[in-house]
Amino acid sequence: MKFARITDPLAAQVVAAVSDETVSADREEEAMAAELVEIDRLIDEVDRELVAQERVTPWM
Repeated sequence: MKFARITDPLAAQVVAAVSDETVSADREEEAMAAELVEIDRLIDEVDRELVAQERVTPWM
């Protein structure tokens, strides 16, 4: 793969800004994915607790 050298300062600033936005968006997506994993874990934990509670006090 060949890369072009950016010599214009304004073009370099634009490319840097786009790169920063891309990295920021990637980090935001990773953070959201981690939050979803945590939410799923909490839901599973509540489900297990409900099942355990039903075993102890069955519904009449």
